[in-house]
Amino acid sequence: MDKQKYDAIAHTHLRYCSPINDEMVDEISYLMRLEPGMSIVDLGCAKAEILIRMADLCQVKAYGADVSEPYLREAQEAIAQRVPAADITLIQQDVAHYAYEPESFDAVMCINSSELYGNYDKAIMEIAKFAKPGGMVLMGDYYWRNERKSDLGESIDVTKDYMGAIEVGMQEGLTPLFASVCTQVDLDRYIWSQSYAIEMYAADNPDDDNTAAMLTRARTMRNLYIEFGHETLGFGLFLFRKPTQ
Repeated sequence: MDKQKYDAIAHTHLRYCSPINDEMVDEISYLMRLEPGMSIVDLGCAKAEILIRMADLCQVKAYGADVSEPYLREAQEAIAQRVPAADITLIQQDVAHYAYEPESFDAVMCINSSELYGNYDKAIMEIAKFAKPGGMVLMGDYYWRNERKSDLGESIDVTKDYMGAIEVGMQEGLTPLFASVCTQVDLDRYIWSQSYAIEMYAADNPDDDNTAAMLTRARTMRNLYIEFGHETLGFGLFLFRKPTQ
């Protein structure tokens, strides 16, 4: 199965490739103290929706990296249509090999992409290297709201509870500033929108060789969420500040 194709189809009806909303992004942009001319980077930016919104709101210089050609193509189309004057640079690259200089950005982000580094712990350690002293580090990831009851985490890389997600940043020497969690409505919509998109694509494209594998993946995720994830899973944005020394 072509994973990039699967992800692009699954997110057909979603602007953000995570269960967040405009209000969360606007609030975190304000709290990050983003000002015109500041530089920000989103590693694993997907459709670059967060970058588009932050660049439009705050007139920052935005950079994004993602390995997915379908995501980046859609992002470039959105930039051209909605914010053609915004200073946004996107590159197609494996974020684990991202080549910018350390301590070169006012803010760095990794939203629902920690698996690209292996796990949440490694992701926050790696992206923090790109933040300037005193800069912002924003992580977005799933966490356990209640006691883990299944192997759902092995399917979507859930390794921490709420406290654990914050403690990892503190262990890296970062100061926790703020956390914002999605609503149950946001999470339900995100999971079910992906399921809907794959089901409808399969119905409309029965001759696609990827269909059977995509349906298996989508239905497995949907059923795990129904049985276990709805009551145990959360998603949050976790904002940290890098020390000045």
